[in-house]
Amino acid sequence: MTMVCRRVLTGFIFACLTITLSSSCKKKYGPIIEIPELKLKEGQTVRTIMETVTENGTMKIIGGKQNGTGNMFVQRVRIFEITRTANGYRYDIQQNDSAANLQWQGQEYPTETHTTLLGRPVVATQSDDGWDLELAEGNSSPEQEAEIEAIEAYANRDWLPGHPIKVGDTWPCKPGFIQHFVQTDLVSTDASGTLTLIAIEEGNAAVSVNIQGGGQQVDDKGTITKASINLTGTVVFSIDTGLDIGLDLKGNVTSGIQYANGEIKAVLLPVVIKVRKKILD
Repeated sequence: MTMVCRRVLTGFIFACLTITLSSSCKKKYGPIIEIPELKLKEGQTVRTIMETVTENGTMKIIGGKQNGTGNMFVQRVRIFEITRTANGYRYDIQQNDSAANLQWQGQEYPTETHTTLLGRPVVATQSDDGWDLELAEGNSSPEQEAEIEAIEAYANRDWLPGHPIKVGDTWPCKPGFIQHFVQTDLVSTDASGTLTLIAIEEGNAAVSVNIQGGGQQVDDKGTITKASINLTGTVVFSIDTGLDIGLDLKGNVTSGIQYANGEIKAVLLPVVIKVRKKILD
């Protein structure tokens, strides 16, 4: 009979976040651990829920006819299931929708986007360069290709160090999938990430995440586009299964365009990213 233990990871691990643990929480772990790659048996599925919210964002225009500041709100929700197959993984996208609203000079400008992959499974096979993703059947449209590219960046996030670690150890990570979360606002950013093991808590490894980046591009008209990202938070891994149970990130994304005529459009978005995962029975 399996005993289900519930423990709230507090303080610097996950304030107010309750994680349901299995009987493995009774196991003893030493000061040095190794987090394995995700352990799924063929046919097992991981359900993933990702939410990105930017509240109290602003857009400011300086030096143009529409000088002023407006308020911005953006929310994106992605829900998908990853199933282990004989040759890799299958991704079933259930939701990948976004909603945004700009309040500017007394007017509102709402926009929405929706997934183009509903009912179109995506398969992932491993190569020397990582995971390659494509539609399980048929040809993909440009919109579907863009979605698949974002999922592929997530599949290749490569956040595990691949060797034993102890509290205080630090290693680099690939934050490319974070850029896809906010791609409409993060135009040309070269981001880098650092992970640090901060605690081993009865079968879970709490890891701090720090993502920083910035960049700019200039087109042939002299328009300068700049962007930067600053996110910090925590991810919790199961030491037994390798599953990253939960990720919480918080910070700011800024982007700006300086046109050849001197007009500047600047956007500041306070960003909160949450990811929750569960292995389905």
